[in-house]
Amino acid sequence: MINFIMIITLVIILLIINTVTIIFVAIFITVFITIMICLSFSGTTHNLWKVSLAFYSSLWAYNGWQSLTNVTEEVKHIKKTLPLALTLSVAMVTGLYLLVNLSYYSVLTTAEVRGFVYLQL
Repeated sequence: MINFIMIITLVIILLIINTVTIIFVAIFITVFITIMICLSFSGTTHNLWKVSLAFYSSLWAYNGWQSLTNVTEEVKHIKKTLPLALTLSVAMVTGLYLLVNLSYYSVLTTAEVRGFVYLQL
């Protein structure tokens, strides 16, 4: 009978230790993520005009989606053409992005790239 009570007590103690460990790890991860998020926004602007201009400027990237339905109506063999067009366009944009970054790193030093944080408007 004593062995059974000791086993139950040991299991309860281990469950409490595991629960405390899980809570500690969750708190640590939460605090770490919060600190990293706060640090990632340090040095940014709180000017409403600049933030709204940044949001408005990002809409330019989505401008082509307005005519997507009109264009897809006119395409013949859409099941073959659309996947090909998507694959080629993503590959071309990725290649262009890599070439532009390669040109930046070939002209600028690493210190200059790290020092160029954001543009002053």
